[in-house]
Amino acid sequence: MRRVFFARCVALFGILFGVTGVACHAKEMCPWINEATASGFLHGDVTMTVTHTSTGADKAAAAAAAATGTSVTVGDATCEFVRHNASGVTTLRIEVVTMSDVAAAFPGFRGRCGTDSQPVRAIGNEAVVCGMAAAARGRVAEQVVGRVRERAFVVSISSGAGTDPATLRETTLRVAEQVAGFLF
Repeated sequence: MRRVFFARCVALFGILFGVTGVACHAKEMCPWINEATASGFLHGDVTMTVTHTSTGADKAAAAAAAATGTSVTVGDATCEFVRHNASGVTTLRIEVVTMSDVAAAFPGFRGRCGTDSQPVRAIGNEAVVCGMAAAARGRVAEQVVGRVRERAFVVSISSGAGTDPATLRETTLRVAEQVAGFLF
């Protein structure tokens, strides 16, 4: 009788306290904005992907960093927030890379805007805003490229063709302002 009672108590303990082998994993966090803030900017629920370049997982950002004379350090990451709704997909992407030689590397980042760029005041240093090539594929897209000390940041938002470009630009500037503020 005692053995049955003891066995039932052990089984109940295992169920209640998770000793049955269930693994738990913490959700990856974006260092600059959280999922709730991104949801507010994109006006709905989002899914998030974070790639830390310091682990070598984001080979594209690491290659771009090497090509522009930058180094990837701990804390560098790319965060992507995606919102799906009836009218399509909206994507917010934040990339932060540490530059080893700002004078040599930052023009490469700033060049992502090409000649279409317009200077932006009060968002980091040397920030510019521009439309992106995604607009040619039936999408509206804006990006802000800037830096805070030795860290370059690129904030871009792309959405369906029905999106107002002025509203999208304003949202992109607000996200960039928050990222730059965090980097200060």
